[in-house]
Amino acid sequence: MSPAAISGESILEKVRDQIAGPEAPTLQATVKKLQADSASKSSEDATFSTMACYSTEDHTAIMKTISGIDDIQTRVVELKEHFKAVDISQGVTSGKYEEDAHLKGFDPRDDGTPDDWVPRNEWMNRLTGVHPYQVEAPLSLLKDHGFLTPQTLHVVRNHGVVPKLSWAEHTIDISGLVDRPMKITMAELVKLPNITLPISFNCAGNRRKEQNIIQKGIGFNWGCAAISTAIWTGVPLSVLMEHVGMKSKADGANWLNFEGPESEVPQGDTNSYGASHKVEALLNPARCCMLAFMNNGELLHPDHGYPVRLLIPGYIGGRMIKWLNKITVTEEEGNNHYHIFDNRVFPKHITSR
Repeated sequence: MSPAAISGESILEKVRDQIAGPEAPTLQATVKKLQADSASKSSEDATFSTMACYSTEDHTAIMKTISGIDDIQTRVVELKEHFKAVDISQGVTSGKYEEDAHLKGFDPRDDGTPDDWVPRNEWMNRLTGVHPYQVEAPLSLLKDHGFLTPQTLHVVRNHGVVPKLSWAEHTIDISGLVDRPMKITMAELVKLPNITLPISFNCAGNRRKEQNIIQKGIGFNWGCAAISTAIWTGVPLSVLMEHVGMKSKADGANWLNFEGPESEVPQGDTNSYGASHKVEALLNPARCCMLAFMNNGELLHPDHGYPVRLLIPGYIGGRMIKWLNKITVTEEEGNNHYHIFDNRVFPKHITSR
């Protein structure tokens, strides 16, 4: 789809109709800016219009294909209203949700990196240099935006390149101990029942800077803004597993393994980022684990896994795979490099898996 697909007043009117309320003017400005920047980049790079799909796909048209989208948007509005009431003694000026007015399009600091197509807030604090994108928002901006955090101010911990994925072409390959292995498309996924919940999650390194002052660990210095709260919408994992006919524990279905695209990260046999979780933890109805495809009433931002990611309330961000494209159900725990060696820290006397 060319940049022209998100230009013109007709599209902006559809956006205004789809998401009514105070967010509309900001969304208008953002769409216009992305269109202009996409057109500029397309003139320089003939592959851009087809590769950087997030900026060029028609989000309004996509959202109309999502099952129960009107109910989802109503729920999002209700939750935003609910969180307006805050305790101002905590330093928050207002609980009212505010769009990211500082989002101008593409951050010049990304020029020359694989992420130069991703729209980002230039005020985000980059903690490990320009690339990969590992950021938290200045506390003053978080306070200005209320209890719920816009996607472009939400904490991000990327381990490598942001994949350039298309809603229309993306699939999730589901295999292993299931009766109906399949490659499910986004169009098929969003027809399944969905849930919308406010969820807070954080990077495991939140406030690590203070810890490193006391005793230096292996991680870099996060401040106290590596935690964010947003309204997430997705398909419950239990619903998807029922859809594919996951086998029982008696048949050996002990582990759920998740992976992102190949060549996303620098290490491992397939250069994919992955994690394994016990079936009983993720299918616990009290956990509300989901495959999320919306945040705060909008499609996911590329930094948060567009078009779909794993979301597990109560878990650290590093265990919730973004840009999800593979799920396997197995008897034994998976062996993804990042699951085994990156996200588990054991006492020094433990020398093997």
